Formats: sequence, C-alpha cells, structure tokens
Amino acid sequence: GETSQIPKKYTVKSVYTCDEDKGAIAGKEGPASGTAFFIDRKGHLLTNNHVVEGCKVSKINYFNEEYDTKLIATDKTLDLALLKANVRPRSFISFSKNEPKKRQTITAAGYPLGKFLSDDLKITAGIINSLKGIANNTSMLQIDATVNPGNSGGPVINEKGELMGIVTSKFSDADNMGFAIPMETLREELQIVNDLSDSFTLGCSNCGGLIEEKIDYCPNCGTNVDEKLFEEIGLSDF
Repeated sequence: GETSQIPKKYTVKSVYTCDEDKGAIAGKEGPASGTAFFIDRKGHLLTNNHVVEGCKVSKINYFNEEYDTKLIATDKTLDLALLKANVRPRSFISFSKNEPKKRQTITAAGYPLGKFLSDDLKITAGIINSLKGIANNTSMLQIDATVNPGNSGGPVINEKGELMGIVTSKFSDADNMGFAIPMETLREELQIVNDLSDSFTLGCSNCGGLIEEKIDYCPNCGTNVDEKLFEEIGLSDF
C-alpha cells in the first residue's frame, strides 16, 4: 500500500525526544526514552505519564537550544502528562475535530530507542484497527503503525496532519499491535488547560478530578491521596 506522507505544515520540530535516567526505579542502568509534542503556542506539551514518572530533570531540545520544562498536570489512570516549556513554538499539532474510524489511515511519529538510534524523527504508517483497546477499553484505539520503546507519548495523526491520539503502549508478543489514547479522551482532559495554574496539578485516580492543593484526599470523591505525589517531580531530557 501507499505510505502516508506528513503534510508540510506538520514539522519535525513539533515532536521531541525524552531520555530519562530511571535506573533506580526500573532496576537497570542507562536511559529510557519517550516522546512529547507541542499542542499550542503557549509552550504546552503532551506525553504519557509513564514517560515522565520518576524522572529527575526535564528539558527540551528545540532548534538546538535547551529549555527547562515543568510538569503541570498528570493523570496516571489515562496515562497522560501535561508539560510547560518557557518557549513559544514555531509550530504545533492541532486537534482533529473528526471521530476516528476503522481502517482510517494514520501516521505515528516519535523517537523509538531515543538517541541511541538517532535524533531524526521516525515516521511509521498504518491504519486504525479497532476503536477499542484491551478488555473493550473505549479510552484506547488499536493501531498497526509500528511503534517501539521510545514512541510512547508521540502523536498519532491523520492525513491532514491533525492529532488523532497519543501512542501509549504495544503488545510485545504480537506484530504491529499498538495502542493510542484517542482524541476525544484527550479533548475532555485538555478542556482544563486554560484554567490550570503554574503549580503542579494531580488527576485523581478514581474520578479524574483535578487536585491543585496538597491534601490527603480528593475533594471531589473522597479517595485517599498520597501527599508525596505533590512533591517536586523531576523529569529527564526531552
């Protein structure tokens, strides 16, 4: 079949690599990797929660310049994290207004294996195989575009260059069976972006409500919250 092409308005500089030193947590030496990308001109970036969780220092490389980033919000249940960099990006990925469809052509972009492979953006093409993930999870799309460790947090886009979802995981024992968080789930979460303060905001694992102050329970549903989660969280190089 034909290989999908990235539209001209979709630029390499919309996606970033993340190398994280998680040796103490993962029980291994050396960096892990992931991907993040800008979603507006204010410097907000999206990625997976598991990409940033447990990291110590956060920076992005943007046009050969490094910028510090700050973790603004995280949702462990949906595996989402929102970052903020003090930079006005030249381009960003806009959200699709259309619902995903089976057999729809998509493209996944990211940095599999991080800088170990190369610092060039990797592009793989495929289709949406299913509108549900594991155990009929409607907060996931199944895709067959090839994804590997390091693609986590990267965008899944349509032929117009619009965001359809975020790569989150794959089945290691199956061929080309990846999963992405769909646009509708992202849209619901990102409605709160303009209302967020610059302080760290936690998403309740039970109800998904936002918790902006250090407290031992969720004010929305009463679920117990580990106050250690509000301690400064370091991230690694993006």
